Amino acid sequence: MATATYNFSDYLSQINPFNRKDSSTLLTRAKAAANLLYDPQKQEANRQAKLDELQSITNTQKLKRANAGVDDSLAYNNSQAKKAAAIRAAGSGAIGSSGLTDYLNNEADTATQAQRMNIAATLAGNLTDESSRYQGVLDDTNQTLSDIETNRGNTSETLYNQYEDAQDTAETVWDTNALSVALGIGSGVNTAADINMRQANAAAALKEQRYEADLPYKALTQYQKGTLDLDTTKTMGRTPNSVRNISGDGSITYDVPSGGVGLRQYAEAAGKSVGYDSSTGNISVGNKTLTSTDLKNMGGYIGSNGRWVIPQSAIASIM
Repeated sequence: MATATYNFSDYLSQINPFNRKDSSTLLTRAKAAANLLYDPQKQEANRQAKLDELQSITNTQKLKRANAGVDDSLAYNNSQAKKAAAIRAAGSGAIGSSGLTDYLNNEADTATQAQRMNIAATLAGNLTDESSRYQGVLDDTNQTLSDIETNRGNTSETLYNQYEDAQDTAETVWDTNALSVALGIGSGVNTAADINMRQANAAAALKEQRYEADLPYKALTQYQKGTLDLDTTKTMGRTPNSVRNISGDGSITYDVPSGGVGLRQYAEAAGKSVGYDSSTGNISVGNKTLTSTDLKNMGGYIGSNGRWVIPQSAIASIM
């Protein structure tokens, strides 16, 4: 008898391997997740930077507009001062009044120039302050954008590592389950082999028992066999199955026993017609009708050819 071979590698190969996602796919997924988090922050920072730039431009324009009429005002004031100086000099009537006029005009020019320089210095200082303020805002914006990109990269790397760890865990669980399934397959194969072996052993034992059970019956004389068949039929309602041929593969066929004859063969040889009613199973021999129960009570049974076999001792009553 063939022995089952336990092949764990073969059982394990029947299970699909874990379908691990490649690193490039995981990295792309991590970057996409990080972008969803930091793209809105970057957009907001850029929007605020644009507003800051527009605010600086507006502030600069306001400062310049505030000084747009300064030169005209200073020139007017200067002309008025000179006019007053001329009137003053003329009113004095003193000799050398032209020298006084020049002196006064020079004073007026000096004062006007001083005012102009003060105003220009103030404007320049205000513009410098605005420029410094905006540069500080711009530096803060650039730092914010830099921090966003740094955080984006760190988050992407963290997510990627988490995805890889999750794949490792899933693969470990898959492999563990695969081992359990492979063990289950092997257990099933061994159990099936054990059942088959038990069935084969049982069939061999049954064959041996049947053979041993037949030995006493086969040793009987023809008369003893016919008498035994008839007696058993009357007791059990059927002919015993002890008369049989057992082939090498264990299959069984029943033959006409010694002391038994084929009913149709015997009746037709005696000149009797034999009929069969398929709807009732009744047999007619000549003008006599016999049911299957009648035939069984006589010790009859259906042989391997599908026809009734009757003990020799009962055939006379039928004829």
